[in-house]
Amino acid sequence: MNIGIFANQLSFFIYLLLENEEKLQNTVYIFDETFKYEIVKKVKSYKCKCFYFRFNTIPNVFRKIFYKVFFERLRIYLRIMYKNKRNIEIFGQDHLRESNIFFSDEFKDIKFNLIEDGSANYWKRNIVEEHSKPFNYLIVGHSDRINKIYLTGLFPTPKEIKHKVSIIDMEYLWNQKSDFEKKIIKDWFGINKDITKNLKSKSNCLLTQCFYDNGDLSKEKQINLYKKILDGYSYKDTFIKVHPLDTLPYSTIFPEYTIVNGNIPFELIYLLTNNLKKILTVNSSGSGIANKKVTVEYYNYNGVKVDIMAGINDFFEVD
Repeated sequence: MNIGIFANQLSFFIYLLLENEEKLQNTVYIFDETFKYEIVKKVKSYKCKCFYFRFNTIPNVFRKIFYKVFFERLRIYLRIMYKNKRNIEIFGQDHLRESNIFFSDEFKDIKFNLIEDGSANYWKRNIVEEHSKPFNYLIVGHSDRINKIYLTGLFPTPKEIKHKVSIIDMEYLWNQKSDFEKKIIKDWFGINKDITKNLKSKSNCLLTQCFYDNGDLSKEKQINLYKKILDGYSYKDTFIKVHPLDTLPYSTIFPEYTIVNGNIPFELIYLLTNNLKKILTVNSSGSGIANKKVTVEYYNYNGVKVDIMAGINDFFEVD
């Protein structure tokens, strides 16, 4: 039996590509508090076992108490599950509050398979060590507890984890899926025929990011940034794909453009439409699936085109 631990749509989508229908429907899903609840509801509708703590529905004064109750309930369930079923594997992310449970001695014999969730999976070792300080182990696959790592090849693989990395081809995996498996994936992410039909006439895509929500830019600066980028692109052949954690009201800001919400991973949109010619972004890792087939234009915070590879040596190893 599998246990899946996910905080974002990319790693969840990759997991859905890796496993077959039977395993997907028998997986115990643990979703981080940042995961989109609309997707969790869809997964639950297929009678899958899900753990998900909706922190934003709990007043701050009670949140710590409910956290403790939630994690104790989760630990007890996993303890019983581990006792009764020894053939268990974990898939997902290792830097979450929920995944921390599996790095205790109690569950040390369970295989943990890491799935890419962005550019952090390619960090140099010194960057990983710095970001691992809140944990009692190295994150993003560098711990000895990690059995296997599934990456897309977005950047060169760090030498310390090369021996356990498997580079996947999402397009190949998607084409290997049965029609029913594709239907499950599209249903869980809320894809319908109207979305794909509308996007097939678009050849350009702006990938937004959550700069305002992260405190990197003011709301006005983020809006002006995207206005400047889109200035040279018509709404007739360009759509905006919103980052899952980006909360700006793009339908109001850019009413003439087609907006795709944050529930749907860009990688799935790319596979379903397969007609993109250009991706516009500041530094979104979502462009990775298409960077060998389409033109990717990178911009700085001022909306000026830049060479993103110029400062890459500071964070990633370069072949």
